[in-house]
Amino acid sequence: MDIIKQLEDLLKNLKRISWDIQQTLEDDSTNFSETVDIGIELDKILKLTAKTLEPIKAILRQKALDINNQDGWSFYARGRAEYLKKDYTSSISDLSQGIKLSNQDTSYYAEMFFRRAYGYLVQRSYNEAISDYSSYIEMSDPKADTTIDAYRLRGYCFMQVGKKSEAAYDLNYYLATSQADEISKQQVRDWLLYL
Repeated sequence: MDIIKQLEDLLKNLKRISWDIQQTLEDDSTNFSETVDIGIELDKILKLTAKTLEPIKAILRQKALDINNQDGWSFYARGRAEYLKKDYTSSISDLSQGIKLSNQDTSYYAEMFFRRAYGYLVQRSYNEAISDYSSYIEMSDPKADTTIDAYRLRGYCFMQVGKKSEAAYDLNYYLATSQADEISKQQVRDWLLYL
């Protein structure tokens, strides 16, 4: 990250130099319009420099993550952030890498399956979502709210791929065990009507 600090210092120095040049031109110039034109050009150069440095800083931050954090947790953290930003394609990619690099005993391992499953669901990749929800359910506490919700979401995916008996099982399990509000339960009852 030292390079990013150097880039930020460079931008500050360019701004200072630009200000010094403008001040010198204003003090020494008898042609005011020429001074204004030079000031406008200097301002354009500064804005272009700042605009150019932003993607460079982003690339450097990404490279720092790639180089320094080749463990499952780093991919989990980035995948989770992308999930929260609803960038499901990137989230799925990072969570997949996190799953590959993580030990199954880690506290976040099962959660990666749950979040990746939801990304697949949003992208209508229902079979992949079913697989990940099944993995999550297998690894998680059967009484946990997220596990019970995984049954609801997996049931929805089963509906989408035409597996009615599996959908009915999961959705009925959700209704029998969930502490969700009545609106959520009514939605599931409505889904069951379509089976």
